[in-house]
Amino acid sequence: IAWGYVHYLGAYVLLFQAHFGALVVLGIGFIARSVTLSCSVPLLPVTTKRLSSVHLQHRKLRMMAQLYVFYILLAFALWVVDQKFCPSLHALPVNPQLHAWWHLLAGLNVHFGLQFVMALRQSIRDEALPATEWWGEWVIGWTVK
Repeated sequence: IAWGYVHYLGAYVLLFQAHFGALVVLGIGFIARSVTLSCSVPLLPVTTKRLSSVHLQHRKLRMMAQLYVFYILLAFALWVVDQKFCPSLHALPVNPQLHAWWHLLAGLNVHFGLQFVMALRQSIRDEALPATEWWGEWVIGWTVK
């Protein structure tokens, strides 16, 4: 009943955005902690430790986590801009389709998040380095056995 009332008041989108934003922050916190514990290097590039001293597989795993964070932050920003400025955006000669970009970027976020967790689980279970492969240099990554 309360959810229906919130929707009736027109605050549904704002409540949904706040909920989604909280999930984004919690997800980033989980990934940042996992990277720090498993790769011995922080998620953000601000560090005194040289990355050349970190094993290549750990650097690849860290890159997966960084892309996870990048894609969800960009997707969330585009989604909020689309919600707030929808009439102005539709008045442009070419509609930027920010909602469609949100779906694409959120899908990439899910891909990198799942691949990161699978590689991390595999490395913990096998007591080995995480095994990842990349298409291109750093375009799309996946876990391998």
